[in-house]
Parts: sequence; C-alpha cells; structure tokens
Amino acid sequence: MKVAAASSAFPLTLQADPTKSSLGSGVDVEMVTRVRDQFLDQQFRDVTVKYGEQDTFSGIMNQIEGLFNEPSDTGLQKLMSKYWEAWNEVSKRPTEAAARANLRETGTAMTNRFNEIGSGLLKLREDIDDRIGAAVKDVNGMIDQLAQLNAQISAALGANVQPNNLMDQRDLLLDKLSRYTRLEQSQRSDGTTWVFIFGKAVVQGDKAQKLELVNNGELSFNSVAYDKEPIPPAYMGGIFKGLFDMRDKVIGRPVVPPGSIQPNTPGGLAYQLDVLANKLATSVNDLHRAGSTLQPGYGPDFFTIDSSKGVASQFNATIINASNMSLNPVFSANGGAALDLIAAGRAPGGAPGSETWPPKGDNGTALAISQLQFKLVTDGTIASAVTAGKFTAEDFYRNVLTSLGVQGQTSKKLLDNQKALLEHVDNLRQTVQGVNLDEEMANMIKFQHTYAASARMINTFDGLLDRVINQMGTVGR
Repeated sequence: MKVAAASSAFPLTLQADPTKSSLGSGVDVEMVTRVRDQFLDQQFRDVTVKYGEQDTFSGIMNQIEGLFNEPSDTGLQKLMSKYWEAWNEVSKRPTEAAARANLRETGTAMTNRFNEIGSGLLKLREDIDDRIGAAVKDVNGMIDQLAQLNAQISAALGANVQPNNLMDQRDLLLDKLSRYTRLEQSQRSDGTTWVFIFGKAVVQGDKAQKLELVNNGELSFNSVAYDKEPIPPAYMGGIFKGLFDMRDKVIGRPVVPPGSIQPNTPGGLAYQLDVLANKLATSVNDLHRAGSTLQPGYGPDFFTIDSSKGVASQFNATIINASNMSLNPVFSANGGAALDLIAAGRAPGGAPGSETWPPKGDNGTALAISQLQFKLVTDGTIASAVTAGKFTAEDFYRNVLTSLGVQGQTSKKLLDNQKALLEHVDNLRQTVQGVNLDEEMANMIKFQHTYAASARMINTFDGLLDRVINQMGTVGR
C-alpha cells in the first residue's frame, strides 16, 4: 500500500476554506499492490498436482483393501483352504452325505467370495469412471470462471483500477485446478492469464475451451479429450492420473472377449482374479468330469458359469471368471441324490455298472482334487505368460495380496511425503503473501508505545509552556 499526506499541498496554517486545513486531515491512499512470488506459486501448484494424484490413489486403494478383507475368516484365502480340506474329508468318507454336504457348502462359500471380489472390482471401476466424468465437470466449471475473471481483470486495468481481489480469486482457482491436472500458464500484457493443459489452451483471455469425455472403446468407459483428441493420463497428472491409474492399471480390465479393442491387462487385479478363478475351476472340472459318482455315472462339471451374475455378462461370459463362477446347481437339487452326483471315485473303465467300474467307496477322484492344493494349476483357457504354470492357486492369490499390500503401503508413504512437502511450500508462500498475526500484534504494541512516548513529550512541552506563561509572573512584581 502506498500512502501520501493529504495536507502536503497546503501550509501548516488555517485556511479560509476549512476543507483545505492541514490540521487533522490524515492521509490519502494512492495504490494497493499485491505481494506474490510467482516462483513459489508455481512450485506450490507443481506439488499440488502430485498430492492430488497420491491422495486419489491412496483413497481408492483403501477401498480395494477393504473389498479383499484379508486376512480374515471370511477372506478368499481362508475359504480356498477350507474348500481343499472339504475334498480331503470326502476322500476319507466318500459315501457319507455329511462330508459331501460340507463340500457343497464350502464350494458355494468360495465361489460367492470370488463373485463378491470380482464384481466389486468391476463396480469400483464403474464408480471411478463416474468420478472421471465428475472431475471433468468440475474442471470445466473452473475454466469458465477463469475466463470470466480474465475479462473482469482486463476491463478493470483498462479503466486504471487495480483489481487485486479479482486477481486473488484467479490465483485461488489456479491452485484448485492444479490439484486435478498439470497446468502451464502465460501472463499477457492486458493482465489476463492463459492456461494450457497438454499444450492446449483451455483459457484464452476471456474465452474458455472445455474438456470433454470420449468413449475409449471399452463398453461405456471414457477418456478425457480436448477437441476430440484424448489427453494421455500420464501427462495430465493430479486427480485425473490417480483415477485413470486405478481404473486401467491397478484394477484393470477383466478378461476381455477375443477381438476386443482394448487388450487384457495382465498386471491388473481384475485380470489376475479371473485367471485364478478360471484355472482353479477348470482344473477341478477336468478331474471331476472323469471321476465316478455314486449313481453310478460320470461326474458333471463341478463349477459352471452363472450368466445371471450381473457385470460379468458385460465382459467375457464365455469362460468361467471371478464374477460368474458358480457351483453347479445340480448339487443343490431337491433330494439326497443331488449329493450323489459329486464324483469321488477314480476314473472308471468300461460302461457304468460293469466289473471295471469303481466301487461306491472309491476315493480316487476326491483325493486327486484335494491334491490340487499343492500342484501348479495350469490350463490354456486364459493365456498369461506371466502367471501360467508357476504357482499353486493359493500361492498365486498370496502373491496378489502381497502386491496389493506393497502398493497400499507405498501409496500411504508417498501421500504423507507429498502432504509434508505441500505444507512446507505453502508456509514459504505465506511468509511472502500472508499476514502474520504475531508480527502485526508486535507492530501494534510498538505503535502504541510510540504514541505514548509522543504524548509524554507533548505533555512535557505543555507543562513547560504553562510554567513560563502562567507561573513565572511579571518582572519586578
């Protein structure tokens, strides 16, 4: 703030015009200027971009960890272990209905948990895509406001008025916008600020060019585009990058149909869970179809596809995956004969009922399936050079959990680091542009003491004058 004495044009005398008296007229305000450090502003926005990304990533990671809910008695790891134990019990008591019923229940519990996690991941992907759309709407709103502020600021400067309040609003909007995406800015001579994303001008003076959503070829999922041209999420940074990374990399696509525009994402949780469900189901089915039942006869598929299970039908419903995996409903039909269809006996030779058909107490197939717990689970239904033939089902799942845990811990550490850095840079900004209440209080006390000292000096002069004029008297009296 620049001030000038209002009485500087008039001598220290009483004027005929009382409005021109130099006594008690105070000061006039000539100009109010803002104190900003553009380097610190840009550094703050650069850090804000990374903070927005990590905050988004970490928040969704917490949702995923809650969905898996490991370790727990209801977690998939525990349920898979119980499923193998149930087959082992059937191998010990192959004709007992209780052991077979327990196998049916544990198999149902396991498939339900697969469905919950698989469908939950796909539903979370849809929610993230909705959040991308909401973020585009928020950003476009800020772009509009920036263009309007540019127009007002330019008009005010043209009228020789310093629009500090409008400039502060614009800087605050740029701070908020930088949490969503990486920005470049250009200051123009007319006082306007041009804003660029991916080298594209979204704010040109008082004109706004909004972002838009375009379909990425995968069902209803979207990309963010400028003039129909998709913007790479890695370049955008901020909230947008956090959302896209979670949707398309960490969760990723489930197993996609052949010929799909978008490829499989082998490193994603949805794909890996589909691989696990498919390999487990097909390896059990292969043995079960060759085994003998109590009826007698060959065993049906133990696991089947339930086409009614929602989101799975939108993707590749032609193979068993985590979302559509189901226990064969024939085992739940009315009557005790349903449990007889569980194939516990070894692979038969000859026709059912012949001398070569295994006796009812045979446990060859039940024992072979129970041993899958300790064998590498492989089949060619889902091609995956990264995972095929390297792990047992439970080891595979433990690796998925380990990777998820590492990502979760890393995201929390990065978020804490970015938060601390953001606070540090903001404190530096405040030392330049902020108001320190302690400092202002100290100044007030200083001014108060200065005023008191001046008052004591005036009182001293007043007392001396009174002594000279009123108390010294006339000479000679």
